[in-house]
Amino acid sequence: MKRKKENRFFTLLEVMVAIAILAIAGGAMYWRVDRWLEVQRFKQDTNRLESFLLYAQALAINTHADWQVVIESGKEGCKVRILCVEDPERLNFAKQPSPLHKGQLYFNHALTNRVIVDFFSTGHVAPTGVLTLRYKESKREFLLPQLFRQEENPTCRN
Repeated sequence: MKRKKENRFFTLLEVMVAIAILAIAGGAMYWRVDRWLEVQRFKQDTNRLESFLLYAQALAINTHADWQVVIESGKEGCKVRILCVEDPERLNFAKQPSPLHKGQLYFNHALTNRVIVDFFSTGHVAPTGVLTLRYKESKREFLLPQLFRQEENPTCRN
């Protein structure tokens, strides 16, 4: 005896439970992805800051002029400017500062709004201390001027 195929439909309760499960899983995934993106953005910002600092040192040595990197912290995040001290018209990045995302700026473990790092044509870097960029639980410290020494194992801590 053959059975007749019956069309079975989902009840409203089953559909609502499935949607609730998908919403919970989606919310958990969004939270993790959002946190991962924040961490990656912070790493990118600290790498860019390190690149700006190394670039300014190379400029100072190669152009035989003194340069400054000005890092300012504000509500929108940090802004980095590279300036030539001796000739302000020379390759001036001050007109369009490079923004970093949100973060707090510390120098020698004290919260500050502005840090100026001087790069001299002799290769000397001032001031000496610990430059820290911090955002939520993430932080990165740059030891000045040890960061600019050419070593196998750089003295930059995460």
